[in-house]
Amino acid sequence: MAVDLSWVFKKSKPEPVSGWESAFADSRAHGHNTDAYTFQIAWAYAEDHFKRQPRFSETSCSQCGKDLGPGDAGVSSCSEHGA
Repeated sequence: MAVDLSWVFKKSKPEPVSGWESAFADSRAHGHNTDAYTFQIAWAYAEDHFKRQPRFSETSCSQCGKDLGPGDAGVSSCSEHGA
């Protein structure tokens, strides 16, 4: 019995990252020593991170019930949100 593994070797082409060129030039002008490939990866990660929406539209404190607004998780104690 033959198993088709051709799908394993097919790599999808990554989406192009835009806006990194001018930031890279600025970074190099300030003496930061990085290569363009590493910079593109960092740029794509940061772009994705800042576009990400919070997991929950409303979070709260389990101890006092205070609403904390949107976020990825609530908190268990008032000391975690500064009350």
